[in-house]
Amino acid sequence: MIQSAKRTDFGRTQPPNAGWLAKAIPEPALEPDVPIVDTHMHLWHHSSGYRYFVEEYAQDVSGCGHRVEASIYIECRSMYRAHGPEHLKSVGETEFAAGMAAVAASEKYTTTRVVAGIIANVDPANGANLDAALDAHVMAANGRLRGIRRGAKWDADPVAR
Repeated sequence: MIQSAKRTDFGRTQPPNAGWLAKAIPEPALEPDVPIVDTHMHLWHHSSGYRYFVEEYAQDVSGCGHRVEASIYIECRSMYRAHGPEHLKSVGETEFAAGMAAVAASEKYTTTRVVAGIIANVDPANGANLDAALDAHVMAANGRLRGIRRGAKWDADPVAR
């Protein structure tokens, strides 16, 4: 029998390996003047200590050679509320993303409209609580909510994610 500890960050992302990244050969942008919207980005602070906030994202887009004008935040189970009703815990992630958008709007780190849109995590099978959850995300997103997504995979084995 496999024993597994409860994990809140799902171990999906490890801190960058500086040695491996140093081996990259820079390539020029093919069309540096074409405006780009980064349609799938995440922000987080993992229990391992690794964080990726507006500052880190700004460093990545500023040196890439492309004209990244905006990004869309896609839920990644980050910064859920620690307390409150289960169907509203994921609203914490939307609040966090909207807060990161406010930080970016200061243009202290970048002129890219970071988190111009948000795709939140809401369980559409949540019956009586669905409307309340959607309304809470709409309010928390401050005009940025563009949709929801929900993972559809499942396995009875607790080791499988």
